[in-house]
Amino acid sequence: MDSGKLSRRMREALAEFVRTGIPVRPEDRIEAVEEAMSEVREALESQAGRLEELEGRLSQVERDSKGRETRDDADQDEEATDWIPPKRAYGLPDVGVVTLEPQPDEDHAFGPAAGLVTEWRSLMNGGAEVGSRIERAKAEERRWKLEVAMIGEFGLTLPPETEPLSESRRDDHLQWRRRALGKARTERVRAERLQVVRRVITLGLWWKERRC
Repeated sequence: MDSGKLSRRMREALAEFVRTGIPVRPEDRIEAVEEAMSEVREALESQAGRLEELEGRLSQVERDSKGRETRDDADQDEEATDWIPPKRAYGLPDVGVVTLEPQPDEDHAFGPAAGLVTEWRSLMNGGAEVGSRIERAKAEERRWKLEVAMIGEFGLTLPPETEPLSESRRDDHLQWRRRALGKARTERVRAERLQVVRRVITLGLWWKERRC
């Protein structure tokens, strides 16, 4: 009665009443309501079980993913490139310093990291703020990953710094960016998990509607 919809058994009872003209007994109504409630309970219990199983799998995937990414980061640190930022022409930023605006010597100044700098600028200039929640979370994670690579692997210096970082300051910059990267990964996984849960709930509601 609350949902305003009829269960299969109630529809059959009403159809029989229309066909034969025989009133539906109160007992039949009660049985039909009880059957409908039982169907709903079974559907919800089944859906809850699927969600619990799904969350368990997603948690395991998240743990495995974090483990792989931690190992990858460590491998990258061990295999850091020997490339060193070269000197730049007079009037341009200091050696290895990245600016928000493109500079005329960047292919030379940033060498193998030039593509990373271009992608990073795109994210910094609004590219990480468009799309769905998952897309934004992925863009934010990518941004921090690029910054870790540019500083740790290529020895670059990022805004708001305008002078090359000393070794100790470079380590500090890497540490807090790695923490930010970890938080971004967690947010991305959470957004993906929420999307899957919503899809399961939507599918469950659709199936319930279809059965009714």
